[in-house]
Amino acid sequence: MIFVADMQSNKGEHKVTGKEEMPFEEYREFMHGFDFLKEVSQVKPAYEIVCRNGYELISFMDNKNLMNLYESKKMELEKLGVEGNRMLFNFCVSFRTFMDYAARAVSHRKEAKNAFDLFVKKLFDKSLEYRLFYKLRNFCAHYAFPFSRVECSSPGKIEIICEKRHLLEYDGWGRAKEDIEKMPDMINICQHVNQLLVIVTVVLQQTFYFFTEDYFNANKAIAELAEKHSIQHPIFLERSEIGDLSLHPIPFESIKSGMDIIKSHPNVHFSLVNKAEEMKITYSETKTQ
Repeated sequence: MIFVADMQSNKGEHKVTGKEEMPFEEYREFMHGFDFLKEVSQVKPAYEIVCRNGYELISFMDNKNLMNLYESKKMELEKLGVEGNRMLFNFCVSFRTFMDYAARAVSHRKEAKNAFDLFVKKLFDKSLEYRLFYKLRNFCAHYAFPFSRVECSSPGKIEIICEKRHLLEYDGWGRAKEDIEKMPDMINICQHVNQLLVIVTVVLQQTFYFFTEDYFNANKAIAELAEKHSIQHPIFLERSEIGDLSLHPIPFESIKSGMDIIKSHPNVHFSLVNKAEEMKITYSETKTQ
């Protein structure tokens, strides 16, 4: 037997109060409304990983940090270069992984897949950073690491250097080769990392955009369940034939997290109506940097 229940939490203690029995078919239909979360579940974690890797690389490359590691921590220049390449490689791999997860999330929805593929194609056409890092992962995997030398260029200054000529030794750049040829001899990788982090946020928003209706319907169903039973924090309580009790939580945090991402999309707008949220959407082509 399935019961709608209310969970109250206070200082780490939880109290569950059963309210009304719910027919099993109705319960199963309700929970079925969250099945879409499996499709998109890996996208946000992958996004968080690529962002963390990017910011860690930027922080590591800061001259004050490099000088501290060199002078106070006694890290050799060669070791600094190895660490820089490790972080840059991790960033490139996590970026490609994030893009793969985003594509997989929409792969079973024909219209969404076609729209996402077109969106990514436009990103590749318009964004130097997208082209650079998409291919830089291949450079790391099949040719060499991007940072080719480390030097104390002046008193109090250490540089971990990515040289244009070193990158151009690789013949697998495709269109990105033209981008690299236009760059200065010493490439400021962190500048491009910052730009790519903006782009991956746009990709995250666009991926979740394709699930707007799913998130809206799930959020509305939760609000209606709570309102119907006059409870604040609905949860399901199951009692087996022998009397054992088990709890079946509702994925509040996952729904809220997805809703927050969707709300950040510039072309999605919500307005409050009673306790549920009414979705109002205007959509135009998402601009890319």
